[in-house]
Amino acid sequence: MHTLILFATDTFALLSISGDEISTGLDTASTVDILRILSFSMRFFNRTAVVSLLQPSPEAVAMFDEIILLSEGHVIYAGPTKDAGG
Repeated sequence: MHTLILFATDTFALLSISGDEISTGLDTASTVDILRILSFSMRFFNRTAVVSLLQPSPEAVAMFDEIILLSEGHVIYAGPTKDAGG
């Protein structure tokens, strides 16, 4: 199941957006294209996107400023992507 939530107000139409496993069934190039568009939109409107990805490629992870990594339901890392290590 995919979830895309868009909140709207009277004065501004793009308040928040979240996506649940938006890359399911897509190749890396398509996923990165979607993330690039999402990133541009969020920066343009000065908003935040919350996205969950199941087993993302390194290219997809690199598109994020900050990440939260989960393992068996527990947070194993939360912070800047560049500090996540490899």
